[in-house]
Amino acid sequence: DFWNQRFGQSYPYLMIDTHKAAWYGFLIIPMRFLLLMSLMIPISLKVTLEVIKYAYALFIFWDLDMFDQDKNTSAKASNTAIAENLGQVEYIFSDKTGTLTENIMKFKMCSIDDIIYDRSSVLGIDNLLVDALEDNHDSTVHFFKVLALCNTAIPTIDQLNNLIWKCSSPDEEALLEGADILGVTLSDIAGNVATLQINGRLEKYELLDVLEFNSERKRMSVIVKNIKNGCIFVYVKGADDVILERLVDSDFLLFTENSIEEFAKQGLRTMAIAMKELSEQEYQDWKVLADEASMKLTNRNQSLQNVYEIIETDLTLLGCVAIEDKLQDLLPETIRAIREAGIRIWMLTGDKFSTAKQIALSCNLINSFDSLLVVEYNEEYIQFQIQENLNRLEQNDDLSFIIEGRSIAYALESCPELFLEFSKRAKSVICCRMTPQQKSRAVRMIKTDGHVTLAIGDGGNDVAMIQEANIGVGISGREGLQAARASDYSFSKFSYLQKLLFVHGHYSYHRTAFAGHYCFYKSLFLVLLQILFAFYSGFSGASFFNSLSLATYNVIFTSLPVMFYVLDRNQPISLLMSEPKLYNISRLSTKMNVSTIIQWLLRSVYQAIVVFFVVIYSSGLAVGQTGTSYDAEMLSMVAFSSAIFIQSATIILESTTLTLVNTIIIIGTFLMYFVMLIVGNYLEFLSIFGVVMHLFKDPAFWLTSFVASFISLIPFYVYKTWSTNWKMGRHYMEKMNIQEQSPLLKENLLNTI
Repeated sequence: DFWNQRFGQSYPYLMIDTHKAAWYGFLIIPMRFLLLMSLMIPISLKVTLEVIKYAYALFIFWDLDMFDQDKNTSAKASNTAIAENLGQVEYIFSDKTGTLTENIMKFKMCSIDDIIYDRSSVLGIDNLLVDALEDNHDSTVHFFKVLALCNTAIPTIDQLNNLIWKCSSPDEEALLEGADILGVTLSDIAGNVATLQINGRLEKYELLDVLEFNSERKRMSVIVKNIKNGCIFVYVKGADDVILERLVDSDFLLFTENSIEEFAKQGLRTMAIAMKELSEQEYQDWKVLADEASMKLTNRNQSLQNVYEIIETDLTLLGCVAIEDKLQDLLPETIRAIREAGIRIWMLTGDKFSTAKQIALSCNLINSFDSLLVVEYNEEYIQFQIQENLNRLEQNDDLSFIIEGRSIAYALESCPELFLEFSKRAKSVICCRMTPQQKSRAVRMIKTDGHVTLAIGDGGNDVAMIQEANIGVGISGREGLQAARASDYSFSKFSYLQKLLFVHGHYSYHRTAFAGHYCFYKSLFLVLLQILFAFYSGFSGASFFNSLSLATYNVIFTSLPVMFYVLDRNQPISLLMSEPKLYNISRLSTKMNVSTIIQWLLRSVYQAIVVFFVVIYSSGLAVGQTGTSYDAEMLSMVAFSSAIFIQSATIILESTTLTLVNTIIIIGTFLMYFVMLIVGNYLEFLSIFGVVMHLFKDPAFWLTSFVASFISLIPFYVYKTWSTNWKMGRHYMEKMNIQEQSPLLKENLLNTI
């Protein structure tokens, strides 16, 4: 109405018929503007992001540095939707066995009765242990019978005619190999009859029942019957904390506990070994209960657990065994780099306190035992311990703490906010005696507080943790592919995580941030030109651009260059790997935040204003061959040509590295635009029919396009030059927490710039 009253008399052809003015202005005009403004919705953004994120997955798959030649396994990305999150990880939750270690286990030491045996000789065999077996020492023989029978292994013959065992876990294989070296061999299983070779003699045992291991029970039992003499035994192995509490009085309990602690301090995995002899009647009575429980339709698993508890009591302690599991190659260096990048690491393991602590020190998860706070399990004082240790963390934030799974469970129930604050302050956290559910709860606690979490593991018991985290990474190791199949990313070695985060994560964040900003910017740029034109067209709803220009703008001329921005590298790979603190650029969201969004918004507003008014006010100076000034179609083509050039130049300006492919795409897109104009000039059904060649022959067209583009781009070129020089200064390096004195950093930054 304001426009009609002020300018309507001067432009009567734009006036609305008074008979339809009420509903026409209320309904039709707004609908026209809604259609004109629909370009503001960057539909191409969805397609663009899907394409570049698929490219990220291919880059990970093609990365030869993450290819394991020994296992012929390459890194894989199963989920392409979260690629940029790799550059923003704040917390890493890692399993230990098979993730931080090789999961290639060896029988190392054992304690039987009150004697410790080790494999320290050249042949790896303790002669005292061999003598005890040859003398048929009762405890020693039963000890190794447990190792040979208490498992789910299947003996078989390989191509070299050697006896091997197909086992469900590496520790079963290690125990069988250790027993075999010492002369106790599981040589055959036929049906439910197992054959043992003990110092050259054969013994056959009927496998009556197998009470399988799970993460809640933390133990495994078998009930066997000696076919020759009819004796029935319950053989048990498992975590020391669950076995030792099920014993009858033992003269060797204290010695065994001390042995377990000594083995754990050496970083060895430990298991307690026990047995129980049953009479035929005791077994039959128990079997009735077991059969009844197994046939229940409801609460079947819980009923079976209750029945297992009955038979796994009053056990006789035989001793304990220690298994060595070597740390993975480059593990200490990888964890050190991750910690330098400002990422906090949690190690979640089912191992005992001493083992977890020793492994943490060996792999650089903690600096020293002096920097490790301990939260012991005590329901009455656990809140007091957490508060006291929190006070220490406030004074020294370079400390870590170790805690048991049951303590975490109790803390989450009694003082969740205090424990969360305590956990966030620690540099590293070591959680031992953890169940899969407790691992998942620990991840959920940090994730729900708004932090980006990554969980990495290799076994089925890590799946819950992996699926709970923002990013799940599976190690395809010796425990199968359950974790790898349930994860977003998978590879075979923990050390590959460094490149996944520091290189692929950094690049993904950098490229995705630009693509998101650019797609909104280019759409807003064209929409603002439409809005400015409305002031000169009486808000009639007329479009400044023809349908061909609008249809090809997002689909062709501005989509391909940004898709190939996926090849841009803002920093060299060698620099990102050698300077972990550069990860802060992506982790601290320096390229996708309110500030950067406003910058791109102001860029589009400024450039739209410049292009529109340069074109409008220079049109009077441009006189075509007919002796008249430019009409609306000509003005539209001048403005649109300037827009296409500005978009291509913006890609070049914001690119750090221009590859041959990038260059061909950007130049090719610009040339394609002019080819389209020339072809359209000769198509009668298009609005640009006959217009283009008149423009091309007019010097004012080229001059106006150049001036509009130059004025639109020059401020951002100046800003880019200034900001690049600023990034070489002390202030930026301090902000990013980077050592200014690093010669490699300075050299590579200069080369990149």
